[in-house]
Amino acid sequence: HAIAESTLRRMVESGQTKIETVVTFARILAWQGKLGEASLVFQQRLRDIGPLSNQVENDIANLLIEIKRPADAMRLLSRLYQDNPNDPTILVNIVLANARLGQDSAVYESIALLNQNQFAVPNQRLTLGDILYREGYFRYALQVYHSIQQFDPSNVEATAKIARTHVRLLDFPAAKATLDSITASNAERVMRLEMANYKTAVGEHADAYAIYQTIRNETPQDAVVLKGLGSLYLAIGDYRTAESVFRQAAIQSPRDTELQQLLADALLEQLRIDEAAAILSSPSSASNAPVLVTA
Repeated sequence: HAIAESTLRRMVESGQTKIETVVTFARILAWQGKLGEASLVFQQRLRDIGPLSNQVENDIANLLIEIKRPADAMRLLSRLYQDNPNDPTILVNIVLANARLGQDSAVYESIALLNQNQFAVPNQRLTLGDILYREGYFRYALQVYHSIQQFDPSNVEATAKIARTHVRLLDFPAAKATLDSITASNAERVMRLEMANYKTAVGEHADAYAIYQTIRNETPQDAVVLKGLGSLYLAIGDYRTAESVFRQAAIQSPRDTELQQLLADALLEQLRIDEAAAILSSPSSASNAPVLVTA
């Protein structure tokens, strides 16, 4: 993103670039945690411009969500949806904006509308569920994953994410029932990961470690596997190794906010409060420190 930011910055500052480029530049700033600068770009270059295409306005709504202005995003999205009720990408953004506004009934209503939308594809729903999960909206994410499973009961990824979300909601019986319902798909990597996550949560640490290590032998630098393994070390109180594994994962996935929180937790357990605060205030900083231990 740093290279893209530098290139786009030159284009935007030249004053001779398309509005789409300005929106992309602002969103890249937001993705890197530079919310103040992204907001300034919106205020100076995007707020008062004339009529735009639906796609560009939807992208601006995305930007407004990313810079923590969901109410402004909803005003734009409400108009867009009124004119384009069949566009599922608008509905996806409406769900995200309402989630940030804490509007429970509006979120569930929008998810239901997305389910009824004939133009929506499973991948859009899966991405929406993942964003909601990543930002801590676990019940909303669960609703989205269940809607995918209703349309496609054989969707292993959705089933695995239902189990994962039940674990985060501390509903271990539901997580186990979901995992036990899988028969032929048990060998799938995604199911093995969720089984390891479940076993970590319920204290079956040796079994969880064996699963993580087996998968890690197949994909040594997989950020999802590393995050799970780090969570296991955190659960058993090996905070130094947990920190190291989380830092390895952050190199592969620097925008993972859940990973940042886990790393901060590992640092706090070591009473390294200033470092934890720096991680939480700078979303891209976790991967900058050296990896001290190879687990």
